[in-house]
Amino acid sequence: MSSPLSVRILDAAAELVARHGIRRVSMDDVARLAGCARPTIYKHYPTKDALLGAVFLREVARYLDSIEATLAATPASAHSLENLFVHTLRYIREHAMIRGILLAEPEALLPLLRGSGGPILGTIADAVAGLVEREMRRGVLRRTDPRLAAEAFIRFVLSLILIPRVALDLDDERNARRLFRESLLAGLAAGGSGSRGGPGRKRARAGARSRRSEKA
Repeated sequence: MSSPLSVRILDAAAELVARHGIRRVSMDDVARLAGCARPTIYKHYPTKDALLGAVFLREVARYLDSIEATLAATPASAHSLENLFVHTLRYIREHAMIRGILLAEPEALLPLLRGSGGPILGTIADAVAGLVEREMRRGVLRRTDPRLAAEAFIRFVLSLILIPRVALDLDDERNARRLFRESLLAGLAAGGSGSRGGPGRKRARAGARSRRSEKA
């Protein structure tokens, strides 16, 4: 369990990132807001990168906790992966620190994720892969590599975070659900066009046979 001082330091760093972005935050600023000396911070976090990595890992843990609550409220007939997608977009949109980074310096987000990318993205990938496995057991998703599906999910979400709007307003949940269903979910849904025996694959095979017949 984190000490009260560690919590104060992480809270201060998160608040400053929300206000100013990543690059403008200094250890002096964090120390002042946390009410401690700068050497005290270095005893807990030897570098700024280590401090920010700890902040992000804490926020990822909170996000994963929020996933559990979201999935618990998902009806048995619904696509949990779709609900996770909508929840993730909403969570990011309402998260003060992430919103601050995206407004002040969106280009700094990916390097931070890469710098701490093993634990941060890996932890999220594990959670998404576990959900994909559960949905495959329910027969909602076709049999596939859960890690591959998790990779696609994370990359899809990251692209929408960094480019929040092109033609659709994804703050509208109906648009977000439609985008997910007709793009990523379409290739994963059991019996969909991405499944081995789905109608899309059958049509593709029939078209290929027809072209071969015409050539003959």
